[in-house]
Amino acid sequence: MASRASCGARGVQMQDEERLRERVELALDNRQIFLLFSASAVVLSLVFALGVVVGKRLSPVVAATPKADPLAMLDQAGAAADDDLTFPRALTGAAEASLESPAEGAAGARAAGAKPGQASDTGERVDPAPAAPAAPTLSPKRDAKRKAAREAKLAAARAKAAAKAAERAAERAVKVALAQARASAKQAAEQAAKRAKLAAKRAKLAAKRAAKQAALSKDKAAKAAKMAKADKPGASDEGSYTLQLSSFQDRVEAERFMNTLRQKGHDPQMVPTRIPNRGLWYRVRLGSYPSWQKALAAKRSFETSTKLIAYVARR
Repeated sequence: MASRASCGARGVQMQDEERLRERVELALDNRQIFLLFSASAVVLSLVFALGVVVGKRLSPVVAATPKADPLAMLDQAGAAADDDLTFPRALTGAAEASLESPAEGAAGARAAGAKPGQASDTGERVDPAPAAPAAPTLSPKRDAKRKAAREAKLAAARAKAAAKAAERAAERAVKVALAQARASAKQAAEQAAKRAKLAAKRAKLAAKRAAKQAALSKDKAAKAAKMAKADKPGASDEGSYTLQLSSFQDRVEAERFMNTLRQKGHDPQMVPTRIPNRGLWYRVRLGSYPSWQKALAAKRSFETSTKLIAYVARR
């Protein structure tokens, strides 16, 4: 039994080994991967190029449209802008057809190489051309008159348009001139107002300065008058000046000072005066002088002789 089990295990192991050998191991290196990628890129490029070629061949061929002639477009526009009268064009076309010479018709028939109703050199039968319908003929004078009338109408229309354009240009020029004149007048008025304002300011400043100078000169004149009046008294002050030598509160002292002056040859006078808040004072004065100058001269003489100080005072 043991041998049978071992044999069965060995059989299973051999079967597993055979299965592993049957498996195909796929392992690619870097070089094989690069070659595979390059081949796939080449195949894709070829497929794309083939698709482009097949698409071009299958696409419908579009016929190239001829470019429009600008001169032909202008002719069509002029024909459309013209009036819708067909009678003059029919008359002028018929006149041109009638003026064609018979020699030109014969030459055309000879150029065709056969008479009407006969076979040509090629063996084909030549059918006679259908005759053009007879059109009424128009005399050259009437045609010229119509052309002249049309040209006159065109000239009148052009003249009218030019007159309207000139009128509009004149109106624009007038408007521009008026606007410029208004602007210049406004600017001139503003400048004049500014100048007048500046002149008023300057005049006001000048008036203030003049008033100030006048006040200063008036004050100076008043001060000068006061000083002149104090230094140079008038005729009404004559005889009312004296020399004040001293003042005492004690009458005895005042008389003693007066005796001293009498001994020196002077004739002093005592004037009692009551001063507010100070009481009674005894002033010792000397002389009576009619003018300020004489009083000053007496003062200098007294001070020189007695070595005492004297003051010029009113009596």
